[in-house]
Amino acid sequence: VASKEKTTRFGEGNAGIRLVLIKKKEELNI
Repeated sequence: VASKEKTTRFGEGNAGIRLVLIKKKEELNI
């Protein structure tokens, strides 16, 4: 169960990083 929670947290972290990168890309495009 502990490893499962770790994987979920890792996935959420990656999703957050992706959103930030997308926002930065949009800002650069503007």
